Amino acid sequence: MHISVLALQSGPCNTGYEQRMEELSRDLDSALQQQSADLVVFPELMTVPYKSVTVDDTYFASAESSDGPTYQWLAEKAKFYQTALVGTIFEKTVSREQLYFYNTALIVNKNGEKVGQYRKTHIPKISLPTMRTDETYYFQAGSELPVFDLGAFRLGILICYDRSFPEAARALALQGADVIVIPSASSGLDRSEMWLQECAARARENHVYVIGVNRGGIESILDTDGSEINLHYYGKTCAFHPLGTPLTQALDDQPHQSLRVELDISEVQKTRQQIGFLQTYRPDLYEQYAPASEAELHRQRVRQSPVPRETEPSGFVR
Repeated sequence: MHISVLALQSGPCNTGYEQRMEELSRDLDSALQQQSADLVVFPELMTVPYKSVTVDDTYFASAESSDGPTYQWLAEKAKFYQTALVGTIFEKTVSREQLYFYNTALIVNKNGEKVGQYRKTHIPKISLPTMRTDETYYFQAGSELPVFDLGAFRLGILICYDRSFPEAARALALQGADVIVIPSASSGLDRSEMWLQECAARARENHVYVIGVNRGGIESILDTDGSEINLHYYGKTCAFHPLGTPLTQALDDQPHQSLRVELDISEVQKTRQQIGFLQTYRPDLYEQYAPASEAELHRQRVRQSPVPRETEPSGFVR
């Protein structure tokens, strides 16, 4: 089974929502009017600027529900072009009268139906000489790593920073993912080689196709003191074979480009049979070194605590 995947390297978001959706429409329409695709993937937080380099409480006003205007736009485009779409939003939701915010990917099938959603599970707080970000100010962490059945293949999603955690990609592969897509909003030209290396490694470690989709161009963000922060997205939208080899040359750092690749899904099982990383995987060995959760530590303390008895149960034998 062969499928065609289109990765859209959008430009920076320096406009309001309506203008941004017009830009994304132009990118999508231009690419699909030339040639159809089975799956189209947008970058991370496609509808909003990447504000996590500063603190801006007005940013929360741009959050939307998972069935809001961006989902409606995705559903309309998916039905029109008869293609599945992975779009991304700044999500807000209410649970038990509490408001929560997530960095979320929405999966829509070719009939415009929502297949599901994935909420970014690893939320970065990074301070480097060339890059700083604190997503924890804006987003809660998701708690699931789902895989989505799109008929011809099974799809897993990681969002940006998630790619740096091999366990996350492994969890998707163990659930039968054939393709992992990684929407991203990554800046800093000095970090672009690491991005390619990590995408390649996740493909080879798990014998899956990996498609990394980033923004390109320069986005301007106002800092709390009124100064301007310029985020230079390095682009490098890329695609890797289950052996970890590139399917084609990665894009450069320019905005409004697309990368199209043809995937032979049978290569996933073929590669797994040849090398067998998943067959020789030893979770029983690794899990003993993982730090126990507080709940598990409490259970261990309870199990290990002596239980005083005032009387012996009937029939008790020492």
